[in-house]
Amino acid sequence: MKHSESVRGEAEFLYIVKNKSPREISEVTGVPLSTVHSWIKKHNWDDYGRIRLVTPWKVANDLMRQIEQINHLAIAERRPLDNGEVDRIVKLVKSSKQIYKPAEYASVAIDIVDRLGTFIKNRDTQLYQSLTGILLEFVQDFTDKLKGE
Repeated sequence: MKHSESVRGEAEFLYIVKNKSPREISEVTGVPLSTVHSWIKKHNWDDYGRIRLVTPWKVANDLMRQIEQINHLAIAERRPLDNGEVDRIVKLVKSSKQIYKPAEYASVAIDIVDRLGTFIKNRDTQLYQSLTGILLEFVQDFTDKLKGE
C-alpha cells in the first residue's frame, strides 16, 4: 500500500523531532512497522538531525555525571576534595551552564511546535498533514542556529 507524502512527513516529524520509536510511529500513523523502518533508512532520518536535538542534554548530563564520580571517589576514600578536583568540578559546572541554556531553548521550541501541531491537527487534519514538513524544517533550522551553524 502506498502512503501519502503527508503521512510520511508526519512519521518523519514524529521520529526526528518527537524522538518517537518506529513502533510508536507505526501505531500513531497506522503505517506498517516495516514501512517506517524502510523510510528511516531510505530517507536517512538518523543522519538528518535526531541526535542533534538531544546532544546538549546528553553532554550536560555527562558533565554532571563526572562531577558525581569525583565526589563519590572522595567519599569512598573518606577524604576531602583536593584542589585539582575542586578546580575540575568548577570547570564542569561552568561548562554545563553554557550547554543547558541552548538545550532549554531547543526544548521550548520543540514543545511549542508540538503544541502548535496538536492544535492544528485537532482543527484541520489536512492542514496539519501539509505543515508537518515545514514544522520539522523550522525545528531543525532553529536548533542549527542555536548551535551556531
